[in-house]
Amino acid sequence: MQINLYKPKVMEFETLDVMYRQVCDIIEDKIHYTQQDKGVARLLLSADNPCLPIYKKLAHSGIIDWQDIELYQTDEKYVPKTDPNSKQKIISDALGVINQTAGSYFFDTSLEINTAIKNYNQILDTLDGVFFDQGIISVRSDGSIGGLFPGGNSIKHHDNYAIATQSPDSASGPNRLSLTVETILNTEELYIILTGESNRQVLLEMIEGNLPATEYPARVLLTHPNVTIFCCFD
Repeated sequence: MQINLYKPKVMEFETLDVMYRQVCDIIEDKIHYTQQDKGVARLLLSADNPCLPIYKKLAHSGIIDWQDIELYQTDEKYVPKTDPNSKQKIISDALGVINQTAGSYFFDTSLEINTAIKNYNQILDTLDGVFFDQGIISVRSDGSIGGLFPGGNSIKHHDNYAIATQSPDSASGPNRLSLTVETILNTEELYIILTGESNRQVLLEMIEGNLPATEYPARVLLTHPNVTIFCCFD
C-alpha cells in the first residue's frame, strides 16, 4: 500500500510526571475550546496503558463540562463489560465520570460479536462530517493500533466503520471489535501517547521506518495532517 505521510508534531518530555501534566493541560484546553465552539465534544479513546493517566487527570478538570462530552472507543475485547480486561471497564474506571457524560458509546459485548459490530456501525452512522474532535490513542511495539494488527486485511478499506478482528494470540477466530483505520482517521486531532524506552523504536519506525502499513499499521496514522505524538522514554 503506497501512502503519503505527513510529518507529525513530536513533543518529548524528560519525565512522565511532566509529560502527563502538560499533555493533560493541552488536551483539556482543546476539549474546552471545542465545547465552546460546538457545544458538544466527541472524544475517541483507547484503553492502552499510556493513555490512562490522562483520563484520570481529565476527570478532575475544572473547565471540562462532562455533560457536553460524548465518548467513543477505538476497540474492545470480546469479553463481558465487567471483565477486568474489558476496555470499556478500563476507560470507565480511569475516568470515573461516565454517568455524567452526554453519551458513552461502547461496543455491547453482551451480543453476538457480529451483532455488536452492526449495532456500533449504526451508532456511528448517525454522525456526520468529522466524527471525533479529539482522539487519544497509543501504539504497541508491533505497530498495532486499537484492534488493528499487522498482517491480514484489518487496515485495508472496509465499507463499515467498525469490524471484527483477530489478535495474533487467538486461534479461535475473531476476538476483537475495532474501528477501521479510516474511522480512526476521521478525527479532528489525533494525540498519540508513547512511554517507556521500548517505544523509542516505535517512534522511529513510524516516522523513518520502511515497513509497509500492512506490517506496521501505525504508519497509517501519519496520513492524518493533524497528529501530535507525546512521548517520554524515561
